[in-house]
Amino acid sequence: QALYGYGPAPSKSERKAVLWTFLSAAGAFALWLPVLVVQMQMIREAAFWVTAFSLANLAKVFLAYSGLVFTMASSVFYLPARTWVLASLGLFFAAALGMGLRRGPRSAVVWLSVGLAIPWLLSYWQPSLFVWYRYPVLMLPAFTLLAAAGLLVIKPRALGVLMALVCLGSQVWGDWVYFNRFQKANPKAVVAYVHRLRRPDPLVVRPFYFAELFTFYDQDTTAVLDEHLLDSPDKRAALRDRRLILLSFDVP
Repeated sequence: QALYGYGPAPSKSERKAVLWTFLSAAGAFALWLPVLVVQMQMIREAAFWVTAFSLANLAKVFLAYSGLVFTMASSVFYLPARTWVLASLGLFFAAALGMGLRRGPRSAVVWLSVGLAIPWLLSYWQPSLFVWYRYPVLMLPAFTLLAAAGLLVIKPRALGVLMALVCLGSQVWGDWVYFNRFQKANPKAVVAYVHRLRRPDPLVVRPFYFAELFTFYDQDTTAVLDEHLLDSPDKRAALRDRRLILLSFDVP
C-alpha cells in the first residue's frame, strides 16, 4: 500500500506524508511481533488443515478475488451457476486483469505482485502463512484497481462496458446469494436436530461461542447451559437426573 501511494505522489510533501503514514502503521503493527514469535512456535499444530505450498494456492486467489469460489468457515461458497457460466465470468475477470497488468498503474502491479509473492514464498517454509481465501484479501484493492483499469481500455468501448456490467452484476448476485442463501456453518441444522431429540425438560450444554447462534435459531425454546459453567464438581452434580444434549463444535 505504501508503494502504491508513494510511487505516483506528485510532490515531495505528499510523498513525505505517505512515508510517515506507512511508518506510523508499521510502528503500531510492530507491537504485535512478540506475539507473532510465540504463535509461530505452535502454529504447525494449530493449522494442520492448511494445504501445503503449491502454485495452485497462488492461482486460487483469483477465484476468491473474482467472488466465484472461496471457503468460509466450514463451507465453500460458489455462485450457483452452471460451469460454463462460472468459466465465462472467470474469463471476463481474467481479461480485465490481464489488460490492467499491461496498461494499469505500475504501483498497483507492484502492490499486488509483491503483496502476494512474499507470503506465498514464505508458505514453502510455513504453509499457514498463505491461506488463499484469507490473507490475500489485503491485496484485493490492488486487484480491483487493475481490473477496473483493464476494463477502461478494452476496445471496442461497448465491449468494455458490457464486460464491466457483467462483472459488477456477478458481484451483486454473489452478495445476494451470500447474505440470503449461504450458511457458513451448520448451526441451523444443529438446532433443528436438537429439537428432534428433545423430550420434556431437556438441558442443552453448549460451547460458549455457539451461544448467540443457538439462541437465534432456538428462540429460547430450550433450556441451555454454557459448558464453561461446569467447572466444578458441585455444578456438575446439579446435572444429575437431567436429560442432557451435549453440543460439541456445533455437533450434537
